[in-house]
Amino acid sequence: MIEYWDLYDKNFIKLDGYSHIRGRRIPKGYYHLVVNTIVKSGEYFLFMKRDPNKASYPGYYELTAGGSCLKGERPFHAAKRELYEETGIRAKNIERLYFYKSNAAFYMGFIYETNKDKENIRYQEGETVGHRWVRKSDLRDFIDGHKVATKSLRRYLLKFNESI
Repeated sequence: MIEYWDLYDKNFIKLDGYSHIRGRRIPKGYYHLVVNTIVKSGEYFLFMKRDPNKASYPGYYELTAGGSCLKGERPFHAAKRELYEETGIRAKNIERLYFYKSNAAFYMGFIYETNKDKENIRYQEGETVGHRWVRKSDLRDFIDGHKVATKSLRRYLLKFNESI
């Protein structure tokens, strides 16, 4: 299945009539949108383990579930879709945390806070292969003891002026 993305200019203005096919190089000066959702349950954060066959960060733990926003899709919907696809969690209310531009993409981060049963996580074939719930007080030990992609974690902590 071919996946299409909307394209944006450097000011995050969607370029009507322009789209991009996943897997092709994004032309210089154009951007697509990537959404990421952090899941927090009380003092615990959900880390998803990336499939070892992924091109980037294979086998790493990642604080977020996420991916590219599809053509015509709104960011909140894309974040909820990606969260469900990669974890099985159906989020009703998510809150936007951060937004930044890097290379050929804009990144929009969200958080979903829940008190639901933490044992019902499922994985998406080719994307996720495991998970860990990590208590906030154990984040430093977890990062030191595992391969962890930390960009989203650092952005979350910066948002709340916290450190680990």
